[in-house]
Amino acid sequence: MVPEYVKGLPFHALIVHATVVLLPLTALALVLAAFSSSIRVRMGIVLPLAGVVSLVLVPITINSGQQYRATLEGRGLRNPTLNRHADLAGQVLPWTIGLALMTIVVYALVVIGRRLAPRAAGAAATVTQPGRTRGAALAGRSAVSITVAVLSVAVAVGLVATVVAVGHLGATTVYGTGTG
Repeated sequence: MVPEYVKGLPFHALIVHATVVLLPLTALALVLAAFSSSIRVRMGIVLPLAGVVSLVLVPITINSGQQYRATLEGRGLRNPTLNRHADLAGQVLPWTIGLALMTIVVYALVVIGRRLAPRAAGAAATVTQPGRTRGAALAGRSAVSITVAVLSVAVAVGLVATVVAVGHLGATTVYGTGTG
């Protein structure tokens, strides 16, 4: 159970800001790392750690939102926009699971690359396996890298679009439509 209020502020209002900053930043870092091996290496373990922290923050944020919603409804405040916000917020978790998994996969490419680098540097022969040239082996790695990059972009775009939609509904609930 998370606290409902911290120093008079709803806990949800505090934790949601950490979440909505970390999720898009991690998504951006994921895409950059998926496309650039040098960025992937420089990020190292930080990328999957950001993915895992995101995965921890999202359920806490959702739980605190549910608590706050129950408090508001207990006071007789009912709002259909808040209901849509809460329903859509449930879609953030599956995208965040995908984000965390892809950050781990991208980091695994770094680890695998470090393990394969000494072998590749020491291999003077152009044939890596019977009937398979070194070029074919590199093409296979490129296919893996391309697949990881495409999946990373898909997860990042889906996550950020969902976070923006949820955030818009949350802001509309708090501040109104802004058209009046």
